[in-house]
Amino acid sequence: MIYNQLGTTFTLEWPVYIEDDTVLSELDITVYVSCSRFKKEMDITVEDNTVTFTFQGTDQKVCGEYDLILYINEGKADQVILKNKKVFKLYR
Repeated sequence: MIYNQLGTTFTLEWPVYIEDDTVLSELDITVYVSCSRFKKEMDITVEDNTVTFTFQGTDQKVCGEYDLILYINEGKADQVILKNKKVFKLYR
């Protein structure tokens, strides 16, 4: 787990591998950071199978442990959800 003080901007890279040879950058994906009282869609870049995003300090509102949630085809019949739990913790 990564520990950061609330209000400190940081960048995360998340390597995501799917069972077949699908390349993540070819899919319709959405990524959220989420804790018990907060959820935010992130502006992402995808290169091959790595998702990169920056969580701006000004967007951080709640202390706690955060998960990453990746949707493939969000809101569609063939939607897939991947979750990486307790990736980072924001503290005061």
